[in-house]
Amino acid sequence: MTLNRMLTFYMDQLARLQPQLSRMLIRRFINQETMIEIAYKMNLSPETGNRWQTKAINYLTEMIWDDELLERRHS
Repeated sequence: MTLNRMLTFYMDQLARLQPQLSRMLIRRFINQETMIEIAYKMNLSPETGNRWQTKAINYLTEMIWDDELLERRHS
């Protein structure tokens, strides 16, 4: 699976589980909005926005790692 397809797949999973966090990552990394812009639009403090961003990235990391471990066990 290409990296772009893989990230899209996991972002779709994140959108189902945590839609606000998914929207935040899309705004930050695809739309290239600053955290201050995102926080203002989402009615958050920039600090809370940064915590949400970290949480979203951690969710993605855990999903990818869990699937990788499953793949290794079945190989």
